[in-house]
Amino acid sequence: MKTKKKETMKIFKVEAQGDTLYIRANHQSDALRQLEEFSGPIPSHLLTWSEVKKLPEGEEILGS
Repeated sequence: MKTKKKETMKIFKVEAQGDTLYIRANHQSDALRQLEEFSGPIPSHLLTWSEVKKLPEGEEILGS
């Protein structure tokens, strides 16, 4: 029986037209789903994604 490796949650930073949001998710695709639930569809060419090690001071995770 194989044991499933536990995935660690990551913090994704997404920027779109001057706005920045931080989203906690296992994968960028999960973060995109959360973003679209929050704001509705956004064209992918408007989004810039990156991963951060920790949440910057004074910022909040989307949905927290």
